Amino acid sequence: MKAPNTNLNSQVLCVQKTPLGFFPEEFNIYDFEQQIKLLREEKHQLLEGLTVEFIAQKYIETIALSTDLKILHVVVLITLSFDTNGNAQYGSFTWKRNSENIEQLIKVLQNLDTNCDKTTYICKEDNYKFYITKPNNSTWKPLQTYLRNRRNLTIEEITFPKTNSNSKNINRQESSIRGKLEQAFQNNFIKDVLLPRIFKNYLVQPFFQVAWDLDRIFTYKNNLWEFELKHKYPIDNYDFYLNIGRPNDSRCLCFGINKGQANLTAMLAKQGMNTLHLILVKPRWSDSLDPGYMFIDDDAKEKTLIIGTVLDLDKIKTIITDTKDAPTKTSFSGSKKAPYYQIPRSFFHVIGHYSDSRNILAPKIQALMDGKLNSPLTTEILLNNCLERKTHTQKNEQYT
Repeated sequence: MKAPNTNLNSQVLCVQKTPLGFFPEEFNIYDFEQQIKLLREEKHQLLEGLTVEFIAQKYIETIALSTDLKILHVVVLITLSFDTNGNAQYGSFTWKRNSENIEQLIKVLQNLDTNCDKTTYICKEDNYKFYITKPNNSTWKPLQTYLRNRRNLTIEEITFPKTNSNSKNINRQESSIRGKLEQAFQNNFIKDVLLPRIFKNYLVQPFFQVAWDLDRIFTYKNNLWEFELKHKYPIDNYDFYLNIGRPNDSRCLCFGINKGQANLTAMLAKQGMNTLHLILVKPRWSDSLDPGYMFIDDDAKEKTLIIGTVLDLDKIKTIITDTKDAPTKTSFSGSKKAPYYQIPRSFFHVIGHYSDSRNILAPKIQALMDGKLNSPLTTEILLNNCLERKTHTQKNEQYT
């Protein structure tokens, strides 16, 4: 694979290697088959999650219409690497997508952990080329080249993360891409789906051991927030707690959160940045089903609970206790077990159902952020909205 001879303003050479060829010279992002090929590199669960992210965006946009809530147009990637002595170093890459002021966010990222003031970067995109700089610096350098040089790698030595084939169900990938993502994002499909995948997977991720992205960032009442909307079902331990006479225990029908994500949430909370954590609760407690049924089946829509909690520092400290191992499918590559924590069911409040209009749901989400929502999630509510459970002898494998 020979690097193309291309530049920006005839000055800065910007070469971007991907598994599909050099981008954008050899990989045509407007070609539908190329788009499909790119997204087929992802886990089907991730593609399904992108559909849910679109729903999350609409909820927040509805709240923004009547409040001071403001969505930041950024893509944020938090990285983790280890030196030869095993010492951890966090970093951040913020793709700033317009001219808005993001100083408050940058300050949080610079104070995430030790030396993060030295590993906080701002990125920009110009005609499908990505560039990088430090805060308060006006010199932009080609993103992938900069990171490659820091790792003393040649272009040929760049390797990309591989997704386990067991986590790439072609039918579910196709369902997400053709049936949902294209329709949801429409004219923004390239900008909001494809380019972020290239930025994360091929320009930044290859140079670090671990990377997490922050789904949505917004400001509300002068405070920064992260917003996450997941689609999952509870850890089905109901029969166990029923047999010991404690079906209302807060750990009965609780939910999982990835250990790395939980630790990152704690780091953000220490900087005063809470996480609005919402869940679309799958009414069929089975991971073998394409979750698309939640969006097209009227009965399922009416049984798909929307629940939420604000993960502030006190809550996240309670959560980060006993670590458990989730199935391999929940890891980044789908090839190794991902440790997770349990979020007590009692932390969640009921916001409504997916069948409810955004105008009904948005005020309740706002009340949750304000600490004024009082609709505790109970085991009875979860069971009453469940259309299908695994048998108690089967191991529940849903912790993403």
